[in-house]
Amino acid sequence: MHKWNQFLKNNVHIFSYIRFFSNWWKIYAHKYGMLQMPFQMRARKGVSFWVRTKEDLGIIFEVFIGEVYTSHLSIHPHDTVIDIGGHEGIFSLYAASRQAVVYTYEPDPYNFEWLQKNKKLNPSLDIRAQQYACFEKSGKKNLFLREKSSRGGNSFFIHDVHHESILVQCTTLEDIIQTHEIAKVHFLKIDCEGSEFSILRTLPDAIFEKIFQIAVEVHSGPAFGDGSVHEIIQILESHGFFIQAHIFLTDEFSIIQATKKSI
Repeated sequence: MHKWNQFLKNNVHIFSYIRFFSNWWKIYAHKYGMLQMPFQMRARKGVSFWVRTKEDLGIIFEVFIGEVYTSHLSIHPHDTVIDIGGHEGIFSLYAASRQAVVYTYEPDPYNFEWLQKNKKLNPSLDIRAQQYACFEKSGKKNLFLREKSSRGGNSFFIHDVHHESILVQCTTLEDIIQTHEIAKVHFLKIDCEGSEFSILRTLPDAIFEKIFQIAVEVHSGPAFGDGSVHEIIQILESHGFFIQAHIFLTDEFSIIQATKKSI
C-alpha cells in the first residue's frame, strides 16, 4: 500500500493526462529520459499541441481542464474572439476548437514561431495571428524577456528574471477592432503582463460597447506600476460588465471573468 501511495504521489496528474491526451504516454517517456522536448501531444477531442516545456503542459491544463479564462463565461460557434498575449497559442486553440474566429496577438518572435507551429498542427481551426503587442498606443517599445524555455511572462515592465529585451511593434485594441471591421467581440482575453491597465484605461467607450465578455489576468504589485485588481474591476463595472469570477493565482496574479447581461 505504501508503494502504491508513493506512486500516486509522484504521478498525481497521470489520470488527468490519460483522460485528456490520446498519446499521454509521451509525457512519461519524456519523464524517464526516452523522449526529448519539444514533442507533439494530441487531445482526445482532436486538438494538437507542441510541448516545449513542463510549463506548456501546465498552461494546457489551466486553459482546457481548469478553464481559468472561461469557467463562468462561454464561447460558441462563429463567435469572434480576440486573444491579447497569445504566447504559443493555447487559449487560441481552445477558442478556435469551439468553432470561433480568433484574432491572436503575440509580439515575441520565439513565441510567435511556436504559435504558428501550433496553428499548422490544427489547419481546420480559424486562428488569425499577428506578431504585435497590444498597448495604449501604436509604435515600437522594448519588451523584456524571460528565459527562452517557455517565454511566458515577457513584459514591458522590468520584473522577476527579465534581462534581455527586444524592440517590438505595438498596436491598440481599438486599431485591431477597426482594422478587422469587427462589429462584436464576443470574447476578449487579455494576458499581457501588466499592460492590461494601459489598454483598459485608454479604451474608448465606443469600443467597450462592442465587447461582451472579458477574461483578464491582472498583474498587481510595484513591479507592474500603480494598478490594482480593484481598478480593473471598477473599469469593467463602469462599462456595464458584471464580475462572474475572480480567481486568485498568486498574491500578485489573478484572473477576472466578466460579462454583460446581453451577449
